[in-house]
Amino acid sequence: MITFKNVSKQFPDGTTALKDINLHIEKGELLTLIGPSGCGKTTTMKMINRLIEPSGGQIYIDGTSIAEQDPVELRRSIGYVIQQIGLLPHMTIAENISLIPKLKKWEKSKIEARVDELLHLVGLEPSTFRTRYPLELSGGQQQRVGVIRALAAEPPVILMDEPFSALDPISREQLQDELIKLQKEIQKTIVFVTHDMDEAMKIADRIAIMKDGEILQLDTPDNILRHPKNEFVRDFVGDERIAKGQIPTASDLMIRKVATVKESRGLAEAFRLMRSERVDSLVVTDPDHVYKGVVTLDVVQQHYDDDSKRIVDVMSEPKPVSIDTLYPEIAKRFAEETPGMILVVDENKLEGVITNGSMMRGLAGLDQVSQRKEGALNE
Repeated sequence: MITFKNVSKQFPDGTTALKDINLHIEKGELLTLIGPSGCGKTTTMKMINRLIEPSGGQIYIDGTSIAEQDPVELRRSIGYVIQQIGLLPHMTIAENISLIPKLKKWEKSKIEARVDELLHLVGLEPSTFRTRYPLELSGGQQQRVGVIRALAAEPPVILMDEPFSALDPISREQLQDELIKLQKEIQKTIVFVTHDMDEAMKIADRIAIMKDGEILQLDTPDNILRHPKNEFVRDFVGDERIAKGQIPTASDLMIRKVATVKESRGLAEAFRLMRSERVDSLVVTDPDHVYKGVVTLDVVQQHYDDDSKRIVDVMSEPKPVSIDTLYPEIAKRFAEETPGMILVVDENKLEGVITNGSMMRGLAGLDQVSQRKEGALNE
């Protein structure tokens, strides 16, 4: 989708911002650029919409060099979200969202439908918010509008320059969750600049860690945590947190006592077991405790009158995680899929389940352990 070929940038004062960058961003991928101040991450992103021109090399979008495109038309075809939000204060929310569609000469009815569709997408009721002005919205609501304004003209590419960094922690986390859900639905190619590794780990499909105008490592969050390329990456990611147990695994977050049932059992037996255990789902295992699937109360009730049905006929098979799966991946799955629980296995054998509650309790417990260890070390 987006390809950098030997792209470099030198500014007039002699500063080298980028050194022969080679990078390919897949269609529908959310890539984060991260690194210390001055590493070149924002320069890299701004080159995509030609806010900054390269000194050497070429950048392509869908195989076409952006140098051959009119910069104004290019920018209108790329969504752009910035930290300062940039909503025009004298325009209503609807007018802010419809800026680019109007410049592209969309029909009025199409624009109005698009505004309402996008407001619904981020949980803002159109009848309430389309006629309001930016100053009548909270910071989090304004940034939601900033995001959907970038989506208004249905661009294939969206650039996001530290869009949530000025928000309070709660609003920031809510918008990160919102972005994950939104991306699952819209599947845009998103380049996201951040200085926050936790944010990058949470939202990204892949992370590009930069230093001194170079990409040191480009990989998935899990691979970067497991296999940092060098000492700089290890220090930047915070490998010491893994060593201290501050990035927990599924094993730290799961409930080990799980209500199970064999796949050969009938639905009446499953229903009785759910009542006695006071649960609304059972994990299906074989006699060797090998994970087979899950059966829920809703499904049992739906098929209860069919005497011929057994657990094996009605169970589902949600994908489990391994005991060493790291917290960021687990949190991302809860945000994307909103499952009631995530199964944890080791060599296909059931080890436990993770719920939102057990994950929060596990994180709180690990934090207390870490504080006690630090206190003991300081004594």
